[in-house]
Amino acid sequence: MNPVSSPHVVIIVVNWNNHSDTLACLESIDELNYGSYEVVLIDNGSNLDDVVALRQGCGDVRLIENQVNSGYVGGNNLGLSLASEMGAEFALLLNNDAVVSPDLLTQLIRVASVDETVAVAGPTVCYYSQPELIWSAGGAIDWKRGRTSMI
Repeated sequence: MNPVSSPHVVIIVVNWNNHSDTLACLESIDELNYGSYEVVLIDNGSNLDDVVALRQGCGDVRLIENQVNSGYVGGNNLGLSLASEMGAEFALLLNNDAVVSPDLLTQLIRVASVDETVAVAGPTVCYYSQPELIWSAGGAIDWKRGRTSMI
């Protein structure tokens, strides 16, 4: 994928009192080989020490400091609103305890761009301590019953 014509992606990471995992996640994002992305870090009312560590270590990341914990969903909803304001063509909701491979966005955007009926794309997730072992290879939705399951 040509970085010049890459769709703009906003990566949303939510933190709550876990700056060490979050900073490791952000370090892995720094290694992405994708042309057009920004990171929004939502801190959900963490303790002061955690917030200070994030301020010192998050670099060019847009840090939003919630005064209260609005939960994972509330933090992501805030991030998605900001992504829309920022003109994102795609948004990636990334757990703060994840580390990503450099080609993550390239692969996800490739899949999402091939077929306009694709509304959601997700990566294969491996265990951190055993990267050769798959934790999840996607999910399934039972539209009749409104249930989801992991593959």
